[in-house]
Amino acid sequence: MTLWNQPLADHEITITTDWTLRHEIENETAEEYVLEFAGQGWQRRADGILQHDELGAGTLTIDETSEDGTNVYMFINLDRIWLNETMDGAELTSQLFEMAGSGNMTIRSQEDDTNTVITANVVESYILRSVVNGIVEEEFTLEANGELNLSTVTNDSSINLEGDLSLLLVQYHDLDGVRLLDYTEFQATAELEIQEGGAYIFIDVSEMYNLNHEVNGTLIAQHERVKGDGTFFWSDTNDDNGT
Repeated sequence: MTLWNQPLADHEITITTDWTLRHEIENETAEEYVLEFAGQGWQRRADGILQHDELGAGTLTIDETSEDGTNVYMFINLDRIWLNETMDGAELTSQLFEMAGSGNMTIRSQEDDTNTVITANVVESYILRSVVNGIVEEEFTLEANGELNLSTVTNDSSINLEGDLSLLLVQYHDLDGVRLLDYTEFQATAELEIQEGGAYIFIDVSEMYNLNHEVNGTLIAQHERVKGDGTFFWSDTNDDNGT
């Protein structure tokens, strides 16, 4: 929440603003959010009620690492940032913060011997956060496409997947700490190579699809599909014979 040091006397003015908002948390996880804004605004106080509006553009940088070590780095060029605030005296009674733009994103994770990297272009992003009489509401939408890579290497085997991510869609809506909507959709194609011992498998994955949709904590739809074809080679060789 943003709290402005505002004059209490009645007034009406136009303003030009340039500010940076930084948020950092370090515990079991690590989070850093940096919002930079440049724009113009208007504010008016009458009968003790202040209305404050700002419209501009800027950038949003997110660097977040979860407990399992997964890192999400996102840089968004925000072509629209809208801020609306209402104060009664010195008390903030409502605040609406809306942002939209596009940019890029990288997701990295490591689990045991498996490394996964997703490099994506963020085609559209939308963030809305409002606080009215102490009740917080948040909406988030992200649509992206790009490339994905998964690799696993052990002493006697390796797995490598190179793919094109055609759609990554993430949406959620929270109200007063309750998740009303949780939606994730993933679509991709890939080439998969597996080598283990004397076996080699190549699969042309023509479809990778994952959907998860929940409303008010109730599962509405869940679907996962992987489809492809390919070839395999197997060899068993010892001192006596070879195949």
